[in-house]
Formats: sequence, C-alpha cells, structure tokens
Amino acid sequence: MTQSFSVIQEKLGQLSEAGELPEDSKKYYQMWIKILEGHYMTLFQSDEYVETLAKTLDALAEFSAAKNDLLQDMLNTLPVSTQKDMDDLYKEIYLLKKRIKALEKKLDQNPKKVAG
Repeated sequence: MTQSFSVIQEKLGQLSEAGELPEDSKKYYQMWIKILEGHYMTLFQSDEYVETLAKTLDALAEFSAAKNDLLQDMLNTLPVSTQKDMDDLYKEIYLLKKRIKALEKKLDQNPKKVAG
C-alpha cells in the first residue's frame, strides 16, 4: 500500500508538471487501482508470500484441530452424547433392523416351524 501511494504521488507529480491532470476523479482512482494490482500481482507471485501463506494455513489447520480436541474434551465431561456415540448407535439400529427383516422373512417362509 505504501509503495503504491508513493508511485501514485510520483505519477501525479509528473502529470501535474506536464499539465495533463485528469479532471474526472474516477481517472485518479483507476490509476491507483492499476498500480495496486501490479504490486499485488508481484506480491502474490513472490516466494516469501507463498511461504507465509503456507505457514498461515498450517497454523489455521493446527488451531482448528486443537479447538476440536478441546471441544471434544469439554463435551466428554458433560452428560451429552458425542458424535462417535451417535454413530455407534445408528450403526446398531441399522444392524437390528436388518436382523428383524431377516427374521420376518424367515417367519413368512416357514410359519409352521415357528408355531410348532
């Protein structure tokens, strides 16, 4: 940002000396944006930026994992079911339903064996 301000000031000085200052304020804004875009493109392609971004994303991933671990620890101290508990319960219900369907099918095929 600071570098962009310096460049736009220098450019405006040159335009002022040449007597070519635009009257529309949008032209100033467009010049400044063009300079900013150039500086940001240089920044985004630099090795330093890529390394810093990678470190930031790694730190974010570590933070998220630590936050989730802390939340799980807190939930374990409360009388609240965890996601793992619910998953185990859903699996058990699914297996029980399968067994009941199999037994009903067996009963429908041989009603005399079950009754006798």
